[in-house]
Amino acid sequence: MNKVFNKVSIEGIVEPGQLYIFDGCRDRGSYLEPIEYLFCVKENNEILLALDMEYSIVLAETCELIEFIGFRKVNRNCHEFKFLGYEKDTGKKAKRTLYLHRILPFNEYLTKMKRLFRQ
Repeated sequence: MNKVFNKVSIEGIVEPGQLYIFDGCRDRGSYLEPIEYLFCVKENNEILLALDMEYSIVLAETCELIEFIGFRKVNRNCHEFKFLGYEKDTGKKAKRTLYLHRILPFNEYLTKMKRLFRQ
């Protein structure tokens, strides 16, 4: 695992029994990647592994991680993870952000839809 994740604690982010996905957009209404490129996170210990995979494998040709800046809870359904990276195409340092979104379980989504469409 990339050294930028040494001593990073992410305990308590994942709610047991919930599914999460990473996306580059904070807006939950944005379009996602094709299903073939999506994966879910189900446990806290998968968060750093997923971030490492994203930056050390998937984006390795375009970005090199320099520093893990930190994370914050945006709301119950979203956490923001910030990094400082070296952009290989421009030769400059830049901040990068990924968002961990909780996928709503069916019953929770059904309740939400009933509130929206019924009076």
